[in-house]
This record gives sequence, structure tokens and C-alpha cells, in this order.
Amino acid sequence: MKLEIRELFDELLAIEDIEARMKLIFEDVKSDNPKFKKLAEANPKQFFKILGGKLSDVEPTHEWAIEFTYKEYIEENFEVYNEEDSKKWNLIEESKKRADETGNWYVTALYILSVAVDIQLPFEFDFCEGLIDDVIGHPYNTPISGKKHGIPLDI
Repeated sequence: MKLEIRELFDELLAIEDIEARMKLIFEDVKSDNPKFKKLAEANPKQFFKILGGKLSDVEPTHEWAIEFTYKEYIEENFEVYNEEDSKKWNLIEESKKRADETGNWYVTALYILSVAVDIQLPFEFDFCEGLIDDVIGHPYNTPISGKKHGIPLDI
């Protein structure tokens, strides 16, 4: 497997023009049998860099409150289920409130490498304490609009 990944990296690196690499990947993403998907999954940071991406250019673009359900609330507070309270539970507001109270929320960035308006390769990153923690999405699994990771907060 490692040899196959190395060969895929070498094949992409043999294409000196970054735009040509990006066009190749764009076409590969649309294909029924994507050749370079294994490469993106094995090492998404390196894949991002090979396509001309610079980690230093990636900045947080989205903050997400983790959903906090009524069921979680009663379990954490040793409460008894109350149907009326359950119906009144505002998932969005309670999730945002909890994120604010605990300081626990999810921060991501959607970064799109593009050659032209019609050739765009989305990457998604997550952050920990203001720094990129990991690449959580690449062109093979992330739509241009990104993904939902909970309740959106304003950044």
C-alpha cells in the first residue's frame, strides 16, 4: 500500500505545472474510478501541498456548537424526563448556550484551491487552540459548500 501511495505521489509530482495537477485531480474526482483518491485519504496535508496549497493561508471560517439534546441535558443533570420540557427544548439555542458556557465548540475552515471558476478543489480543516489540527476533508469527500458539523455559530 505504501509503495502504491508513493507511486501516486511521484506521478503527480512529475507534472511540474500546478494548474495541470489541479486539472488532473478535478477530472479524477469526477471520474467513476478515481485513481488519486487513495492518495488524498492517505495523506491529505501532503495532497493539499502538492496541489499548491499553503497551510499558512488557511484561516478559520466556521465555528460549530456541538448539538446538546434534551436527552443529554437530563442525563447530565440527573433529571427525570418531562414531555412538556422536551417539547420546549430549543436545540439551537441550548447548543449555543452550552458551547458558550463550556468553551467547547468545533472550529473548521473551508479552503478552495482553484484554477478557474469551474475548477475548484475544496479542502476542509479543523483547528485546535487556533492551529490547524488536521485535514478533515479533501476534494473526493467535501462539497464546495463544506459540511455541517453541528449548529453554526458566527465567526
